[in-house]
Formats: sequence, C-alpha cells, structure tokens
Amino acid sequence: MKIPAVPPVGFVLAYEYLWSSQAAAREDGMKTYPAAIILSRDIGAATPVAYVVGISHKAPTEGERAIEVP
Repeated sequence: MKIPAVPPVGFVLAYEYLWSSQAAAREDGMKTYPAAIILSRDIGAATPVAYVVGISHKAPTEGERAIEVP
C-alpha cells in the first residue's frame, strides 16, 4: 500500500510501541498495535503532523479516560 502524502483522518495503522522496560535491549517494539489517526495538520514543515490514538480490544474500565469504539 502506498503511504499517502497527507495522513487521512480515520486511517487505521499498525504502530510499533516501544515500552520503556524494553528500550534498553531494543530499538523497535516487539509487536504492533492498532492505532487511528484522529487529527492531521499541515504546520508548514516538510512533513505533516498526525495525532494518533491507540485502539484496544478491551472495553474501558470505570474511571478510565477512553471511548468505546463500536
């Protein structure tokens, strides 16, 4: 798949999150996690900025800052 020049809002991508406990031994994450682009901005730089949130398969717990995705 070709990477779009401007990150499209709503686009789901695979994100390799590097946990701090693994950072001493690795340069990249051990596995990929789904994430969604929620905001894309052109700030005049060479590369646009995208704001991304993680997606989980578990429902949010009481008091957790999260939104359940249907």
